[in-house]
Amino acid sequence: MSLRRVLATAVTLLGLLAARAATALDPSKSLSECGVKTWQVRDGLPGAWVRSLAQTPDGYLWIATFGGLARLDGVRLTRVEGKGGTELDPFDVTRVVPTGDGGLWIVTASNDLRCLREGLSGECFAGKARLPKGTPVTALASVAGGAWIGSPDGLYRAAAGQVTLAFPLAEAPFSDVATVHEDRRGRLWVGGRNGLFVRAKGADRFARFIGPDASTRNPISDIHETPDGRLWIAARNALMRIAGDDVRVYRTADGLPDARLSRVIEDRDGNVWVGSRGGLVRLRDDRFVVYTMADGLPDDTVTEVFEDREGSLWVGTRSGGLAQVSDRTLSTKDAPAELLGDRVDSVTEADDGAMWFASQRGAFRLAGAQTRTLTTLDGLPGNSVNAVLPGRDGDVWIGTARGLARWKAGRLDTPLPITGNVNTLYIDRLGGFWVGTARELHHVAPDGQRESFTDKDGLPSGLVLGTGEDDQGTLWITCTGGLARRDGRRFVRVAGADGLTFGSLQSIHRDSEGTLWFASAGGGLLRRRAGRFAAVTRAAGLPSDHLFQLVSDDIGQLWVGTATGVFRIAKAAFDEVVTGRKPRLDALSFETSDRRQGVSASRIRQPGAWKTRDGRVWFATDQGAMTIDPARTRANTLPPPVVIEDATVDGRPARPGDANRFPPGPGTLEFHYAGVTLIEAHKARHRYLLEGFDPRWTEAGPRRAAYYTNIPPGNYRFRVQASNADGVWNETGATLAFALAPHFYRTPWFYGACALALAALAFWLHRARVLSLRERYLAVFAERGRVARELHDTLLQGMSAVNMHLHAVRTRLPPEAEVARTQLGAVQDLVTQSLEDTRHFVSNLREQDTGTGDLGVALARLARRLCEAQPVTCQVQVLGAVRHLPHDVQNELFRITQEALVNALKHADARRIDVRLCYDKDSVKLSVTDDGRGFDPNAAPGAQAGHFGLTGVRERTARIGAVLSINSAPDRGTTIEVVRSG
Repeated sequence: MSLRRVLATAVTLLGLLAARAATALDPSKSLSECGVKTWQVRDGLPGAWVRSLAQTPDGYLWIATFGGLARLDGVRLTRVEGKGGTELDPFDVTRVVPTGDGGLWIVTASNDLRCLREGLSGECFAGKARLPKGTPVTALASVAGGAWIGSPDGLYRAAAGQVTLAFPLAEAPFSDVATVHEDRRGRLWVGGRNGLFVRAKGADRFARFIGPDASTRNPISDIHETPDGRLWIAARNALMRIAGDDVRVYRTADGLPDARLSRVIEDRDGNVWVGSRGGLVRLRDDRFVVYTMADGLPDDTVTEVFEDREGSLWVGTRSGGLAQVSDRTLSTKDAPAELLGDRVDSVTEADDGAMWFASQRGAFRLAGAQTRTLTTLDGLPGNSVNAVLPGRDGDVWIGTARGLARWKAGRLDTPLPITGNVNTLYIDRLGGFWVGTARELHHVAPDGQRESFTDKDGLPSGLVLGTGEDDQGTLWITCTGGLARRDGRRFVRVAGADGLTFGSLQSIHRDSEGTLWFASAGGGLLRRRAGRFAAVTRAAGLPSDHLFQLVSDDIGQLWVGTATGVFRIAKAAFDEVVTGRKPRLDALSFETSDRRQGVSASRIRQPGAWKTRDGRVWFATDQGAMTIDPARTRANTLPPPVVIEDATVDGRPARPGDANRFPPGPGTLEFHYAGVTLIEAHKARHRYLLEGFDPRWTEAGPRRAAYYTNIPPGNYRFRVQASNADGVWNETGATLAFALAPHFYRTPWFYGACALALAALAFWLHRARVLSLRERYLAVFAERGRVARELHDTLLQGMSAVNMHLHAVRTRLPPEAEVARTQLGAVQDLVTQSLEDTRHFVSNLREQDTGTGDLGVALARLARRLCEAQPVTCQVQVLGAVRHLPHDVQNELFRITQEALVNALKHADARRIDVRLCYDKDSVKLSVTDDGRGFDPNAAPGAQAGHFGLTGVRERTARIGAVLSINSAPDRGTTIEVVRSG
């Protein structure tokens, strides 16, 4: 890794650490500089009078109003109706307090104390423990293992399943209980109509707290403890701080408004916020500031103040509903007041630290608190200023719709004869000055030599939008007609590279590392580094694909202007996405604080964005110039709690943590979930996975529902994860497990029964086929036996009789009939031969099998029968491990051997015959060799001549898929070899 890359990564990490260390509300900002969002009755709030606020561990904000209870997940306000017990008072809820175990204490106007757990309201205590019927609740404090409950009867203690009146009012020094608090030291504080009282840990009695003046005898409205143990006490017209033995009282003489105080908190920034009838009061560095409706509050009477887990400040009012104050804004206060609401096309910082702004009313110079406007009266070529840029010698170049001017030493001049509509200004790293107009690009070298380029030089047509050099020194120009790079004296148009198609490129930015960035209106963000392009789009996490302005800061972030605002990304994250190490960018979006609609950072002049020496970044927008300090970026680093709010399986409810088992159904699932974040909740993203069904996570974006149909039976687990607006993911998320039972025809026992039935059917069919083949086999051999018997009983018997008669006749012939005797002898020999052949035929018919199933044994028996009466030596050999052969193979090899032996005995006049049967691992080989007279296989007579022996051998060999070879020659014997694989 290069040193430059290491330094860039280090800077990025430092920037992220700085952002994470930031807190929720910048102490240096006024309320009017922060974002203020309101919820009122028209937005779904049950009532305009907000009585109390609380946040449970699942992230929901609970809002008690004069009108009912509501729950806010950041996007939706949901009115809460009581279920599972006594209905909640639909008219008024006076107090909500977290129970400590994830539930919520609810105090209603009808003096009823209820608890809400997992969406169901009911009794707060186990068994029969409860407050006496009709006891009003005037104060409530949740503590470990129970609660302190104030009432007109005194102070009740709820713990260990019991509710007892711990301090009856008749025996206590306080006249009533308006607020109660148990601090980290175990002290119990009670504020009432007659002042502030405290009971030390382990003590039996309360004592009046004595302060430096009589303020502790005033009615007490609220007690708040900070994480480091300081106490803030809100009295009727005084604010008191107790830090150990140090007690400080603030009164109207210290700047505290002369208005009744309601609530007090200290936020994580050290600001003390006090609600009063005269507005929201902030105490910082012993200085009070009062914010009212003029600063964005919906009402001046503040009834509740609350800080949520993400650092937002919530302000409840008497008649204006609820307001959320968050520091997620760009500032417009640093720009000239004269430009607020006007279109600014370009912004830059001069060498003397002055800020310059290009507008349609001239060029504005802001130095300190002084603003000067330059127009045609001061020497500008035109009042419509498009671009401003600092020069090399402390001067400032000003591009107008009618030409170029220069501010130098407090005066305007026009040293260059460029009179067109100047749209972009750029100085390259060699000091060359580039001026882009509507049709030309001008270059002024450091030595003063000028040259101009048009479309005849390869420059794309149209307005010149941006100019920049990459890390290899190549100059790139983007125009309304496309993108080009400089190649010597000419320009070469580039429509795409490295697999990317460039969209409408709006601006070019070269960062401090030499990397070139391109903003595309429709194509996302492009980067050129080390001679290659890379790009990311909205699909990879960009808030928008329509980008206009670019500027990088000192901590490794790239800031991007769009038509809907400004966002930033980490350059290192861009590299991780394009290299596949990370699936998505985590972009941080910003909004303006001036509460105007349609603020757009979409100017197409260059420079349209600028980083000043103090590290701030500026953007030219449609309604002025905006600035933000990256070092003070207040990122939300808390992953949001994830909640599955509602789930149904085939219309039946399913709940996380339950044994959700459902009967057979169509497999229709519905899930409603939320990543609960209260800061820019509409930018939260979600993803879900149905384990057992989905192959990968589904990116749902801001959608908060998932639907499935036709899910097969099985065990499943629905998982959902969420991120906040800053891309911080809760990867643990929420889960819901359930089982969907199958229909009977999908159960294992049904499949088993079907398998057994199929197996039984297959066995029966196989058995039936075997029996059928056996019957056919027996019928064939029965017929062969019948034919053999008929031949034996008819033809053989008749021929034997003929032979006997011929013999008798021959013996009775007289000696002189020698010729007749000879002829009769020849006839008798023919009959004897025919009789022998017929006997052999009958014997073959009766050969129903090769014997016992052993082919070698059958061949030995065959050879013995055929050769025993012949003057020939016949030997049968069996080689290798004998194995079973299929019946048809065994039978055909037997017949081939029989045919070879008969031919050797009848035609070859052989004296020796060798039969070999060889079993190999993958084949069987049969060979029959004789030493007879031999023949020419190519000239041997065939079936057409009435000789069927060799033809039958070939047919039998082909029938069993074997290979036949016949090796013979006249007077050299014959070898017949059959080889079958398998």
